[in-house]
Amino acid sequence: MKNLWIVGAGGFGRELFFWLKHSPENGVNWNIAGFVDDPLVEKGIKGNPIEKYLKTYNLKLKAFEDEKWTDKDIFVIGIGQPLLKEKVINKMIKQGVQFLTFMHPSAIIGEFVEIGYGSVICPNCIITCDVNIGKFVTINIGSTVGHDCKIGDFTVISGNCDITGNCKLGQKVFLGTHANLNPGTIIEDGATVGAGSFAIGKVKKEKVVLGVPARKWMI
Repeated sequence: MKNLWIVGAGGFGRELFFWLKHSPENGVNWNIAGFVDDPLVEKGIKGNPIEKYLKTYNLKLKAFEDEKWTDKDIFVIGIGQPLLKEKVINKMIKQGVQFLTFMHPSAIIGEFVEIGYGSVICPNCIITCDVNIGKFVTINIGSTVGHDCKIGDFTVISGNCDITGNCKLGQKVFLGTHANLNPGTIIEDGATVGAGSFAIGKVKKEKVVLGVPARKWMI
């Protein structure tokens, strides 16, 4: 039996908590032990039912670094921001901890799909065929990934996104909810496609695009 720790106690981390409760095995038996995050009070969770029985560590505190984690402890990533996710994971990797690759049982995973270590596939997602998903990728509720797509490490795909065939997403990409990608679209490292947007062609590195069709966001 593993002690499973959820990294991130914000909105997505708490959603993940309930999905994990309904998926008790997923290839490994676990006991949900708690959250790893800043103090829960900072998350507006004071008084939430989960507070009553889950211990929380603070990544900023030396106490977490001093904890004697063993091979009975395993961590799942509940952070929905690519850059923060990368920073936290790299810190934890140095401590030699193990990460869970989680696929909710309602997700449909097709043939010849590779899903990288530490990634999280949420309820009702569809990943069709011949897809390569990198490490520590998040694909949120109801999103679809078409044939021959490639998704880079630490990327976050929000709920109800439609990534059509032959799309290529770099590392640390963020897609807002209901973002759609035209077939063959390329999203370079660190770029953002805003909620409800429709991206065509190529979105360059670290750019933010919005709209239909998606264009560079001018502040």
